[in-house]
Amino acid sequence: MTTNHKMKMKKMKKLFLLLIMFTIDINAQEMFKDFKIKSISANNKHENFGASFYKNNSIVFSSASGGNLHLYEGKIIDGDVDKHQIFLKGSKNNTHESNVAFTSNFKTVYFTRSLYGKEKNEETLIKKTIAIFRATVNNNGTWKNIMPMPFNNKNYDVGHPTLNIENTKLYFSSNKPGGFGKTDIYVVNILPNGKYSEPQNLGPSINTTGNELHPFISGDNFLYFSSNGYQEGLGGLDIFVSQVNDKGVSQPEHVNSPINTRWDDFSFIIDYTKRIGFFSSNRPGGLGLDDIYYFKEIINEEFVKKKIERGCNETVNGYVFINGTQKKIVNALVNLVNSSGEKINNFTTGNDAKFRFDLKCNEKYYVEAAKEGYKTYTKSIKTTSIDKKSNNLNLFLEKIKGPTTPKVRKLKYGEIGFNFNEARLLKRHTYQLDKAIILMLANPKLHIEIESHTDSRGEDEFNMNLTRERIDALIEYIGFKGVSIRKIKGIAYGETKPINNCVNGIECTEEEFLINRRTTFKLIKK
Repeated sequence: MTTNHKMKMKKMKKLFLLLIMFTIDINAQEMFKDFKIKSISANNKHENFGASFYKNNSIVFSSASGGNLHLYEGKIIDGDVDKHQIFLKGSKNNTHESNVAFTSNFKTVYFTRSLYGKEKNEETLIKKTIAIFRATVNNNGTWKNIMPMPFNNKNYDVGHPTLNIENTKLYFSSNKPGGFGKTDIYVVNILPNGKYSEPQNLGPSINTTGNELHPFISGDNFLYFSSNGYQEGLGGLDIFVSQVNDKGVSQPEHVNSPINTRWDDFSFIIDYTKRIGFFSSNRPGGLGLDDIYYFKEIINEEFVKKKIERGCNETVNGYVFINGTQKKIVNALVNLVNSSGEKINNFTTGNDAKFRFDLKCNEKYYVEAAKEGYKTYTKSIKTTSIDKKSNNLNLFLEKIKGPTTPKVRKLKYGEIGFNFNEARLLKRHTYQLDKAIILMLANPKLHIEIESHTDSRGEDEFNMNLTRERIDALIEYIGFKGVSIRKIKGIAYGETKPINNCVNGIECTEEEFLINRRTTFKLIKK
């Protein structure tokens, strides 16, 4: 990909404007059962990406020519785009243009352009920074009144615009300081007077510590974007989908293969009425550095055949893969474990490597996959109050390399750090825990017991919930590393067990509070 995102992010905000998360009432993943995909004929040996729907059954996309990216238009004919013509060539010979978004009447366009400045009377690229511009589209296709967006900045990237169907919200990606990761997705409101609200970060329900890029909002209000920051990813940039309404954004779901691969997959767009679309990828077999692929969705109605007749119930289904590949694992044991750590169901995968379980609403479960020669993989899932909702969850097993039963080293106790008033587990705090996990994977008889405490500052209920959230984060992390959650015991104490006199109403130093703010673990043999 050509976009360079070089700005280093500041520390994660402790206070942020969080969009309210909600559940998907029409499960987006149910739409992604099977696809037919093919490379379009308009691809060349260079970079081709960022397709957008345009009028008269055509698309506008970016392609490299003469060392720069330009915009081209091509007709969609029988699932292909062959002949194409220049749509917009850079107003300056050394600018890049890419990733356009049209209003519903196609009279206004937002697009990405590289920024340049002047130095010693010569035009010089400013750190290859990109920005969003707006233009009016004339009837003959020419553009006028090209204006930069007020939230652009020469010190960081702003690009990849997309508009909702009402033309009231503009989504984009940016590596502006203060985000959650390297590049985040933002939204601005387009006000009736033609001005724009301040950019609002979509928050940690969408953004990770990695890159979130190339958002696209469909006509039925599903937000598609690419990310390399989710554990569910197959590798590189993967495409995810989340539902959007006035309540906020839902938890993203990973789009199935063959859309996603172990390579970069991005710039996904879909016509939600025709169920066709395009995406870009650098997967092997293409003509260029990045290629555009056409897809058509093949509806699979199998999931509607089995109806749950009474009560509120959901399902979870998915596949078991070899980690980092799309190879399915046959005869893998998949266990369904409740929030108390009790195994309540199991399933052995067949030739299709698929599993399925029935779940109760408003419950937390763990789905655990295991097979001899592989590390156990565990993923948590929380059900909603939506009857008959189908949840998609793929599991990935990693092959065990080398000896599996080394001697146990002396590591009985350890401590895990969390930032003040946060339950997010940071990589720099997991050193001792990772050593314990290695020992547990090598020694089946080892179990781990975790205790989490806070200091006395804050409300009692808040502190208790905080330690519960930290325990949940640790269980998920340890399970993701391949340890069975049946070997994990966690106890949340809140502020109920101080080890000094710093209780409610007593003034203490920060060092004294820190003594009570602790999360510890110990390894035991059973």
